[in-house]
Amino acid sequence: AYYGKYYIDNNNPFTAWHEIIDLSRILNENATHYPATLPDRMNVRLWARHFATQVCVDNSEAGFGSPGNCYGDELKLYLDPADGQFDIFPWDMDAVVGSNARLWNWSGVAAPLVTKFLFNPPVLPSYVGDVHDIMTGVMSHPEMEALLDSMGSKMTGTKTSWLNTLTAQRNGLL
Repeated sequence: AYYGKYYIDNNNPFTAWHEIIDLSRILNENATHYPATLPDRMNVRLWARHFATQVCVDNSEAGFGSPGNCYGDELKLYLDPADGQFDIFPWDMDAVVGSNARLWNWSGVAAPLVTKFLFNPPVLPSYVGDVHDIMTGVMSHPEMEALLDSMGSKMTGTKTSWLNTLTAQRNGLL
């Protein structure tokens, strides 16, 4: 049903579809199995960081990674043949830094699956820790102010607005 909507860039599409179907089966299992099954099929730390980053930058077009409108697109998966783990990479980053950043409240078609995945071991501690790390590290007020200042006159007139939006996001997430 989804073969026409999702694309495989691989020299062996049959194997790739088999691997994705297997990953989907594991994600559909009872969450109590996740600590034993997820680390075999995905780089859990990378996935947690991916979702934390999408939340922190309030990416409203992140598909699976977008809390406000969670659906199954806007990402790239890579299967490492050496270890059989899927890595996840962002795809669409043109709608970021809004004012709806949310850590816990996910909605949309894929929200039940994503929340089951994020809010259970082994992902939850990394996800929450990564959100905190990002918002108090690279997206802290001093870091973002320095970044905006480095843009020079391009930020004249909008710097305060950007910083206020980022502060609201940070306050909403932490």
